Amino acid sequence: MIENRVITKLLNHQITKLGIMMMLLTGSTVGEEYEAHDNKVWPGTVTILVTRGGSSGLGSGFFLNRTTVVTALHVIAGAERAEIRLSASGAPGAESPANGRTDHNQTYPVTGVLMENREADMIVLSVDVPPSANITPLVLATVAPQKGERVFVFGHSPRPTPTVLTGIVACVEPNAIYLIAPAVPGDSGGAVVNGKGEVIGIMRRSSLCDYCSEVSPVARLTALSDSVTPWEEWKGRGTGASSAEVAGATAAGAWTSTADGRYARGQALMQKNRLPQAIKLFETIVAQDPGHEGAWSELGGCRLKMGRFQEGLEAFQKVLALQPKAARSFHGVGDAYRMLQEYEKALEAYREARRLEPDYPFFTAFAFVLVKCDRAEEAPAAVAPATLAEEAVEECQKAFRLNPQDFGAYAVLSQAYHRLGKPQEAQAAEQEFLKLRSK
Repeated sequence: MIENRVITKLLNHQITKLGIMMMLLTGSTVGEEYEAHDNKVWPGTVTILVTRGGSSGLGSGFFLNRTTVVTALHVIAGAERAEIRLSASGAPGAESPANGRTDHNQTYPVTGVLMENREADMIVLSVDVPPSANITPLVLATVAPQKGERVFVFGHSPRPTPTVLTGIVACVEPNAIYLIAPAVPGDSGGAVVNGKGEVIGIMRRSSLCDYCSEVSPVARLTALSDSVTPWEEWKGRGTGASSAEVAGATAAGAWTSTADGRYARGQALMQKNRLPQAIKLFETIVAQDPGHEGAWSELGGCRLKMGRFQEGLEAFQKVLALQPKAARSFHGVGDAYRMLQEYEKALEAYREARRLEPDYPFFTAFAFVLVKCDRAEEAPAAVAPATLAEEAVEECQKAFRLNPQDFGAYAVLSQAYHRLGKPQEAQAAEQEFLKLRSK
């Protein structure tokens, strides 16, 4: 039979993964939402290829219509030559183009400039693309994103394949949107789209603080010029920083010092597993603003991951004092009590979390606590122990529907079957656990 300490170690490890996953997932999974507009967005994106002083560089961009491409001004600033490369239609890195596209990876020259906005770091380029090219211009969003909204960055950085990054909107200002997204320099100029596949902004800066990135809102795309400035006339321009750009950089730095900025930085540090630094930031926030629910919640999660179970419990209890119906904080309380081996209290908290948010995926941890409370001395009053073990089996089955490779759930399932007096089923679950764990 699998020892409790092994299962506990697995569950504690899953807290880190689940915390990051739930920060990026709200409602449908990333995969489902991305698949919904994958083939719609990729054909409208491009790689920007530039040459400066004999060296090459690249960035990202997207089609505004069949003959114009939008990117970040700094991507082509000072370039003597610029061209675009079409993206494959369909999943990034696909060996064969989808939807019949045969012109992916074709390059076409930039022929001129229709609009430039130095303050917003935006530029609209005229490109010479033949009528036969399979171009799908992207749609601009007419509504600004909301704080906490999930967005996608379609970038062409020097990764092995074009990459869709998932981000969370941390702050929305009139002239800038700040994301928690691990963008890198080659993603600059790329389309940032919402769940509908509409462009909400253009990637501008990717290194404000760890995973915090700055996006220029599409509302800052000004009217296009009636005439095109030929590339031969424009090339080499765009170097140097305007006073407005300096002011924008100063404002971005000021934002990172606000409560929202520190909160976004703390979440970014969590994603990189730099927990002591994240804890320090969240503690600073709640010291200045004791009513900041988000900071208390993240502080609780970080403390649990650091093994500071009692302090983590206290942080989640602070959230519930502010918001008594915060389902995920009840889940945090349950995790803390589970780690403190107070299983009946953990079960009570988990049940309340499940009541408030039935689809929240903490099936394996819930099943583990059910099995622990299966013992007569820990079972809640008027609840038959066998009922708890049977419920644990059901929770494990839910975990497998979410992730068939969840070997931690097989470990708990083995214990549940032992409780139910089903040795053959218990042995089968244990063997599956050992097989998956060895991979």
